[in-house]
Amino acid sequence: MNLMNYQEFLDEVSKQVKDYFPKEYQNAKVELNHIVKNNDQELDGLIIRREQDTVVPQIYLNGYFELYENGVSLSEILMGIYASYFQNAVRSFENLPENVSDYEQIKDRIVLQLVNQDMNQALLEEVPGREIPDTDLAAIFKIPLFTDERGTATIRVTKEMMEQWGQDQETVYQDALANTERENPAQLTTLSAMMGELFGLPIFQNEVKWEKPETCKMEPYEQYVLTNPDKMFGSATLLYPEVLQQLSDNMQSNLFILPSSIHELILMRDTGELNAVELQSMVMGVNQEAVPIEDRLSNEVYYYNGKKHTFSMATTREETAELLKSLQESVDFTAQENEPNMEQEL
Repeated sequence: MNLMNYQEFLDEVSKQVKDYFPKEYQNAKVELNHIVKNNDQELDGLIIRREQDTVVPQIYLNGYFELYENGVSLSEILMGIYASYFQNAVRSFENLPENVSDYEQIKDRIVLQLVNQDMNQALLEEVPGREIPDTDLAAIFKIPLFTDERGTATIRVTKEMMEQWGQDQETVYQDALANTERENPAQLTTLSAMMGELFGLPIFQNEVKWEKPETCKMEPYEQYVLTNPDKMFGSATLLYPEVLQQLSDNMQSNLFILPSSIHELILMRDTGELNAVELQSMVMGVNQEAVPIEDRLSNEVYYYNGKKHTFSMATTREETAELLKSLQESVDFTAQENEPNMEQEL
């Protein structure tokens, strides 16, 4: 039997999916929604909406098509969509704010996610983004619903929602920043300890010790991971007031910040021997070889000057472009195949 191509698969899923749903869904409207995700990655979402439904789960079909190509039958996939839909629908409604258009009801739940401006031009056309001065980064807003072993469910804040709230972007940013820091405080540990625990090395049998920024004293030449307890979207800890200054004051040293991914950052003391271009070359190489494109934060390296209280890119955009061109010419980078993105957005 010949396999369907991707568009045929989408059409057939849309046509048959209601056959696997209860009778009260037979008059529901089935929609295919083309979505722009982090770093302008494009996905196709399935929405099944009854007239009385205000918010419904969006099930991404790209990963299901990969399963289909690998031999999973269409009927099994449709049963999987049914199970995923109701699992997420129940949990979503349990955690759904009463009225997302009322800012007073929602303001204590909005959080920040850090994204790259250049890699998210299409996304930033749809959602409000607060630019981080002297960098290529921007903060966007989300309303988290739940997180489980399969991923996260969120409501992405759109420009239309901002208009409904009647709030200026700076007010929303400051509220979201306070919420994010309260719910996901910053923590650090050494990269070697975290990798040792991850790979089960005998030397790291004890639990990894995470420290607060105000008590952490970074050792020279050691790399430190900055993230949050959930280790999800932990790069937003970069925005927390005083975090970088506390670390700089503790050591009487400036800092290099390497964007490992949207989930964590790598910090190093500036000993006077580190070279920003060499560090940036390392970041670019790791991005190309090991970081899924949807998780990449930046090809830049950042610098925090504790005496001047300034945060900026460690190299110019021209230097970055030249370095990236040089690396691409000297190495045949091949991006890894990524696991299907399981984040649900409502």
